[in-house]
Amino acid sequence: MSDSHAVPPVRLAHAIHSGGFYGAEKVICDLAREQLACAGYAPSLLAILDPGQPGNEVADRMTSLGLPVARVHAPPGLTWKGLRAYSRALIEGGVGIVHSHGYKATAFHLCSRWSGMHRVPLIVTAHGYAKSSGSLKAAFYRWLDIFFLGAADTVVAVSGEMENYLRARNPVCRVRTIPNGINSEIKVAQSHPLRRALGFQDRRMPPVIGSAGRLVPMKNHAMLIRAYAKVRKTVPCRLVIIGEGPLRSSLERLWRDLIPDEPIGLFPFQSQVLDWIADMDVFALPSNDGEGLPMALLEAGLLERAVLCSDSGGMPEVVRDWVTGRLIHMGDERGLVRALEDLLLSPENRAAYGRALRREVLADHDIRATHGRYLEAYAQVLAGC
Repeated sequence: MSDSHAVPPVRLAHAIHSGGFYGAEKVICDLAREQLACAGYAPSLLAILDPGQPGNEVADRMTSLGLPVARVHAPPGLTWKGLRAYSRALIEGGVGIVHSHGYKATAFHLCSRWSGMHRVPLIVTAHGYAKSSGSLKAAFYRWLDIFFLGAADTVVAVSGEMENYLRARNPVCRVRTIPNGINSEIKVAQSHPLRRALGFQDRRMPPVIGSAGRLVPMKNHAMLIRAYAKVRKTVPCRLVIIGEGPLRSSLERLWRDLIPDEPIGLFPFQSQVLDWIADMDVFALPSNDGEGLPMALLEAGLLERAVLCSDSGGMPEVVRDWVTGRLIHMGDERGLVRALEDLLLSPENRAAYGRALRREVLADHDIRATHGRYLEAYAQVLAGC
């Protein structure tokens, strides 16, 4: 039978305004790899760039996968020029559906659609919110983002907690939960970059507390540094924090004030961060309110690391205290110190938690299952459901 009348795949554009390579960017790349093997969709990237920004890590990685990347250079704010550039990229790329991964991409899409520039349907993934920020500006943009979500064709929350939060603040929001997934076939190179960076390549290294993520208030790295300054006085250990962000200089000052006898343990973004996480004994995420479901948590679980996290966002949906890791209340510095000491002093517990968390990740957070649920969401949006 001739396939001359076969239905062409739907052009699916992941849209993001990105300055790094963290959770949302990893989700895009992992989904795109799965979508490459899906006959019904042709994935691509729509990267919204600041003036003078040559590109970003997620665009480079999508290009390396052989996928089309449209780079939209837009002035600050929601300008007519920026909206027209965004719409032109959609039309020229023949995009049939957009999957947005952040406020700016969502706002660009909806404002240009309301202006009559296109009629492309929109699905949005809400990866997380800094819910308790004291900044009036941050609170306004958070309100504006949630307002925009009410006009999206479908909204995906990455945790049940996030879905409840969005429903409570925008009842017209068409939201469902699709937990983040991870490529379970990822392998690490066993090159031990963290061991080399700390100077322990040829000798025994003390247990390492590690974290990876944006250096922003929500991640609460300052509390982790304060807790480490106390723990290291009674238990030999080291702390390594990997990432970039606006708090780098203030975190470095805090380190120098509290731990003047040790080199600063803040390292820049690492493209092969899993190789670094593999060298960590305890992976700590003491985040403030606002987490969705961090990819770093799933990565640490896949590598059988002992995870210690706060009860922020969807993390308690994965980490159960004393079962798959240790859980503390947000902002509980004393609890963080005690939990770190318990984990550092018990290699057996660390190993047991790591094994249990890996089983949880493999059972409930495989990227193939996540991809399948997104395919259902895309189909419903395109069908007008």
